Amino acid sequence: MSLKKFIEENSGKLYNMPIFIMYYTVIDYDEYFDKRKNILVCGRVYAWYVKGFDIAIKAFAKIAEKIPNTDLDIVGEYDQKSKIHLENIAIECGVEERVHFLGRSNDMINIMRNHKVFVLSSRTEGFPMVITEAMTQGLPCVSFERLSYPIIIDSIDGLLV
Repeated sequence: MSLKKFIEENSGKLYNMPIFIMYYTVIDYDEYFDKRKNILVCGRVYAWYVKGFDIAIKAFAKIAEKIPNTDLDIVGEYDQKSKIHLENIAIECGVEERVHFLGRSNDMINIMRNHKVFVLSSRTEGFPMVITEAMTQGLPCVSFERLSYPIIIDSIDGLLV
């Protein structure tokens, strides 16, 4: 007996739950790699403290001089108060010209495909699905160890800090 038949016979209903992850092929990855540019962080910007966007900006400021052609892109819905607060942190760190707020997007696949690195800077997370989504788009990921182990294997498919 198939699993599908077992479920149908024992529950009466069977639902498909779509997972919105599009996998890359090696050809796609090679095609996009040289076009990739900036570092990506994403999430609800209005929840900047939980998502750790202040941490991401401060960490970026520490390495910005070493990567002159790379900026930090923040994708996600924001309110003006949160955006202004984070812009002020970027100003204090001297990277205001290199931190960009891209707003909310319904096309995260293409956004991910056009970035060099994904950073999960959250102070807390449940299961960080965004890590697996970023990995399927060929993005190396950086995260706090307490959030992403064992999804990321340190120094193999990303960095744990």
